[in-house]
Amino acid sequence: MPEPFIFDLSRTAWRPTNLEVLTSELRYALEQEVRPDEVEFAGTEVGAAPDAAKEILDSDESVREFCGLSDEGDVNGHSPPLRKVIRTELPARIAAVLRRPRALALLATGRQVSKFAGELEGGGSEFSLRLFDCGHFRIKETAQGSPGVGVWEGKWEETSTSVKLQLLLHSQEQQQARRRSGDSAGTLQMVPPELRVAELAVSGGDDSGEEARLHGDLPTMFGASPICRVQFHAEAMDPRQAASGDDLRMQVKHGRPAADDSDDDAEYRQMLREAARRPRPVPPPKKREWEDDFDSDEPRWPMYLGIFLFIVIFLTFSWALYEDWYGEEPAKEFDEL
Repeated sequence: MPEPFIFDLSRTAWRPTNLEVLTSELRYALEQEVRPDEVEFAGTEVGAAPDAAKEILDSDESVREFCGLSDEGDVNGHSPPLRKVIRTELPARIAAVLRRPRALALLATGRQVSKFAGELEGGGSEFSLRLFDCGHFRIKETAQGSPGVGVWEGKWEETSTSVKLQLLLHSQEQQQARRRSGDSAGTLQMVPPELRVAELAVSGGDDSGEEARLHGDLPTMFGASPICRVQFHAEAMDPRQAASGDDLRMQVKHGRPAADDSDDDAEYRQMLREAARRPRPVPPPKKREWEDDFDSDEPRWPMYLGIFLFIVIFLTFSWALYEDWYGEEPAKEFDEL
């Protein structure tokens, strides 16, 4: 199934000036090598129907014209927001890596080392933050009454007082849809350059025994502004564990996984348990060697009717032949002779 990627120009002042800039943004977001001949870019209006006419962007001039940049325009590619989007479909080899089985995060390849839960200041949205030992993170935002989910992924780095985040990829998904099927259930998007850097201050988790907490500004899908203030608190890696705040702070600092953690997604494990409890389909009975290999849904009664008619016709002709040779008429003729 094609994996779309969107550059939403209505959410940023950034403007691409040529095809190489668009391709470079794909490499940055996906951390994969993307060749210009593997992708084709097309421009549409925001909210356009899927079957609406698209403007193919096959040259640097067409990119600048679509974005409203003149030849002497801003070389940095910045201008007021524009209600247009640029779409492309990712190569199949890249989509297969992103949507690999048993993976909750698209970019992360390591084990989950810590997990935080938080909420938007003032309420309305809930956040979850997962850190992986490969240096990647995943942030998920959900809002009450909304089936949509906002996801941000990127790289994290610890300092003495904070956790620095570099946001690489944004996606919009339906809750639980992607993990319940192998198809793509989300829309991958470029993170606007204005929102690519975030920093979460670390507090607690020291000798005082306080719970480890993170707080800072993050992008949001459901807030009144593109950036919101979020407070995170440490969450146990497994419901059976009772890890202290200091333990979780050490996970942030040194990337040490909690004991007995065998997967990076508790929800995925729960889904596997539910699947294991479902009754398995009964396999069809094995065909015996003497049975005919031909399988057909056609009824068999015409065959039996044909056999019956053949027997009747055969007996009729046999009786007629017998009468011709041995009946009363042939006997009279023989006596007359």
